[in-house]
Amino acid sequence: MISCIGEVLCTNAYRKAYHTARIAGDTNRLYKKVGIDMRVHVTKRGDTLWNLAQRYHTTVGAIQYLNGIPSSLIVPGIALVIPSRQSYIVRQYTVKSGDSLWSIANDFGVPLTDLRDFNMPFPNQRLSSGQTILIPVAITEKPRIESNAYLVVSGKERDLDLVRQYESMLTDVSVFSYRMKPTGELVKPVFSLPPVPGIRYWMVVSNATKEGDFSADLAHHIFTDGSALQRLIDEILDELGDRQWAGISLDVEHVNPSDRQLLSAFVQKVTQALHGKGYQVAMAMPPKSFDDPQNPWVGAVDYAVLGKLVDRVMLMTYDWGYPAGTPMAVAPVDKVRGVLNYALSQMDSRKVLLGMPLYGDDWPLPHLPTKPATLMDNQSLLLRALQYEAEIAIDPVSVAPVYTYEHEGQRIVWFNDALSTLAKNALVREYNMRGFFYWELGFDFPQNWELLTDGFTIDHA
Repeated sequence: MISCIGEVLCTNAYRKAYHTARIAGDTNRLYKKVGIDMRVHVTKRGDTLWNLAQRYHTTVGAIQYLNGIPSSLIVPGIALVIPSRQSYIVRQYTVKSGDSLWSIANDFGVPLTDLRDFNMPFPNQRLSSGQTILIPVAITEKPRIESNAYLVVSGKERDLDLVRQYESMLTDVSVFSYRMKPTGELVKPVFSLPPVPGIRYWMVVSNATKEGDFSADLAHHIFTDGSALQRLIDEILDELGDRQWAGISLDVEHVNPSDRQLLSAFVQKVTQALHGKGYQVAMAMPPKSFDDPQNPWVGAVDYAVLGKLVDRVMLMTYDWGYPAGTPMAVAPVDKVRGVLNYALSQMDSRKVLLGMPLYGDDWPLPHLPTKPATLMDNQSLLLRALQYEAEIAIDPVSVAPVYTYEHEGQRIVWFNDALSTLAKNALVREYNMRGFFYWELGFDFPQNWELLTDGFTIDHA
């Protein structure tokens, strides 16, 4: 372990050591013994790493290591991953009249101490009717799933290092991105990714411009120009043949609602051509809880038609909170559930991968449209809470952490933590989904990967 003085002064050194251990495959060495699983504890006032280590029969170093915390400083509200003899997921419960923590714990067969550990402090055991609390549910089996991550390639050794760092936790890597040109030619990213055992590579084919925006006009042109579309398909097939990859992942966004049928026809032509050559097609789809064909963002996406055509659906269940928008959770569980209720009524759940953001947002207050948030990886935002000694609150409806702090004015942070990850892991189980995909590989969030491999069996190719 690394010895740190101060609060977060050795963050970079700690991360380097953590990632070196990841690549070497020995991160379990310090803390995981036979029969030891993972659990989550939400810290309360008075908690210290030392007393938590004593309670859970582990060490301060093991807790620091699992959570990427470089010192012994903690604040209330941190969802810590801790070695345990029982793993849990988390479900939401709406309090009824007459409920108490004791009665709920008794009804669900959950120790009262465990119930308290998954929730922020209660002033007493009397709860309000309609209040949402979180119930820990013991894991008794580990479903087999796929785990996919987008990799924004740089053309440097970092790209392969990232794949190798996470290879035990991933089945697929989606290489972002091959951009369409109006002629149908592909603008190929500069990279070198040799095969990695157990990892399938996918070409991400997008209508993004070189500036990074998605172009509705470019998509419309490809949909309606037969020669451009054929050239696009030919170039895709040539690239797949050269690289021996699994297939493509379509990321065609911001399509005009009036092009709804054209988008479906385009996907049909592409899938027919690729299936004929033995390749597969995945598609990223924006989230919606009902169908509104006139909606400028999601109206063109016909879940029912596209869900039948493609082999995998990358359901982008994130960005409710985004840098240019109003401060809120990036992937609130209540909103995600609403999307799943509709989406999985239109398509096979075993095709669907749940989108998981490895990032959050830090907004200046008061919120103004001219002052967007800074997008940062989840681990950096957790460490920022420690740096400014900011108490973290857990919103039980969105199952998301939030805190405010002072730095050149007041700021507010919504991010994702171990508790919000457990809640989304529970959705994949509940809805019998194919697995997860992550945006993006390289964003630091060590707790996510611990909980992924603790709760699921990764179904390597």
